Amino acid sequence: MHPGGLIQIETDVWVVMREVSQHPKAVIHKITDTTGDDRYMLMTWAAEPSARRMVGIYKGLHAAEQAVPWPAQDRSDPGAPSAPRNAKEPFTRPKLGEGL
Repeated sequence: MHPGGLIQIETDVWVVMREVSQHPKAVIHKITDTTGDDRYMLMTWAAEPSARRMVGIYKGLHAAEQAVPWPAQDRSDPGAPSAPRNAKEPFTRPKLGEGL
C-alpha cells in the first residue's frame, strides 16, 4: 500500500495518493485568482482529464491536500493503515468485481 501524500508532477500540479497505489485519489492545481493571490484547485482524479471534477478551491496546498479523505480503518484487515484523526469521511471499499 502507498502511504499517501502529495507527489508533484509538474511545476504547479500535484497528485494526492491515498489507499490505492496504482492511481491518485485527486489532483491539485495551483492557480491565480483575480486579485493575484495563489489558490489551489482540488479535482477528483480520472485518467481522462475531461472526466475530472472540481471539488473546491483552497488558500493553501496543505488545506487542499487535507480535504481529500483517507480510508477508514477496516477492522477485519489488521494490515490496513489507520485513518488520520482529521479524516472527514469514511472510505468504502468496492466489492469484488465492482471496480473503483
